Amino acid sequence: MFYTRFVNSEEKNLINFLEMQKSKWVENCYELEGPLYWMTMAIIIIPTSKWQKLRVNFLIRTLILAQCRHISPQGTTNLSDTAVKDFTVYKFYLLFFGLIDGLYKKMFKKVAVTENEEWAVVLAIMFVKMIKLY
Repeated sequence: MFYTRFVNSEEKNLINFLEMQKSKWVENCYELEGPLYWMTMAIIIIPTSKWQKLRVNFLIRTLILAQCRHISPQGTTNLSDTAVKDFTVYKFYLLFFGLIDGLYKKMFKKVAVTENEEWAVVLAIMFVKMIKLY
């Protein structure tokens, strides 16, 4: 019961993050619950089918995060420099995005969720089965 409420609550928070006004995106890059946090939380909140629809949004927010933290490491509310930087500025963040996307593509590709099941529960069952193999 508690777990279901937690997932439902976090799913609402994830949706709020994704639907955030563009004017707040830069400021959000310096918050604890920013793009990297929500990309990580997405693993236990949204199924592969939903990730496929939302991943471009996550990628855009991740690139903005990289740009913001490079231009103004201490924090800012607006992005003063929007020129594309050297790849090294984005590399870590793109690798992180690739890791999350790879989990969905490789590890979760055979995880099927029916209408009556919740993604987090199905993932937990899959994880327990994997542990039993070792």
